Amino acid sequence: MTMSDPEAGPTPSDPIWSHEGLSGDQLTRARVNFLVGQNRALIQQTQFADTKAGALLTLLGVLAARSAVDFSAAGALTPFLIALFAVKALLVLACLMVLAPRVPSATLAKAIAEKEKFSWVALSSGIDGDAFTNFMRVSQASDLVESLSRCNVAMSVILKRKFSILRAAFLIALVDVVGTIAGYLLVLRD
Repeated sequence: MTMSDPEAGPTPSDPIWSHEGLSGDQLTRARVNFLVGQNRALIQQTQFADTKAGALLTLLGVLAARSAVDFSAAGALTPFLIALFAVKALLVLACLMVLAPRVPSATLAKAIAEKEKFSWVALSSGIDGDAFTNFMRVSQASDLVESLSRCNVAMSVILKRKFSILRAAFLIALVDVVGTIAGYLLVLRD
């Protein structure tokens, strides 16, 4: 058997054995180990994004508490202070969006659980522990490879979204810091 066109990528009809002299067992272990390692890296990057968002939220809280005291001396709310508080609120929202767990809608979760028996969505959908144990006992290695692959793709989409929102949060934080410094300068000038 020959592999499909490498430019187009493999197809489901391609053989799962190796052209490099590896046995099916070795190749299956290599694939599973690769996917598990990739899965761990995605989990660590997700935790890293959450940690960054939490740290930014903490820093924002400390600075907001400090600036609220200092700006209260300025008297009435000015359009500048209102804009500064709006930026802070936007920053808090962005950080909370990064930290919020991503879960599919009930309809999507049901569809995923029916097709993807290994996913966390399927596991959390009320599957019986004994039924899942038996399913895992008789499942094929290719089922596990496919499931881990799909899981990693889904996690990478979530991770990309988290880091996009986090990047926006850091840009908003930059605007917030500049606005806070400008506010201090205005208070000191008066």
